Amino acid sequence: MDSLGVNVVRVDFSDPSSIDAAIRGHEIVYNCTADAKLHTVIDTEAEVKVKLTRRLMEAAVSQGAGRFVQLSTIVICDFRTGDSIDESYVTVPEYPI
Repeated sequence: MDSLGVNVVRVDFSDPSSIDAAIRGHEIVYNCTADAKLHTVIDTEAEVKVKLTRRLMEAAVSQGAGRFVQLSTIVICDFRTGDSIDESYVTVPEYPI
């Protein structure tokens, strides 16, 4: 990312003030944390996928960000077949997260 000229900000996600500082002054927050492994057990209390996402959303609200964009690798493959999917794929959400 550095070589592309992207402003990379490293954040200590265990420190709420670090998260706030990284978000402060930005209009859009992109969250692209995800577990890219297929066939993993869905845990509604997962530290990264659920709890960190919740912390990031709350920080985005408290810091006045206008948008929170959730990106995820959770649906890059069809869980039933393992085949890659594209924009024409009709999803049928099964999980509470």
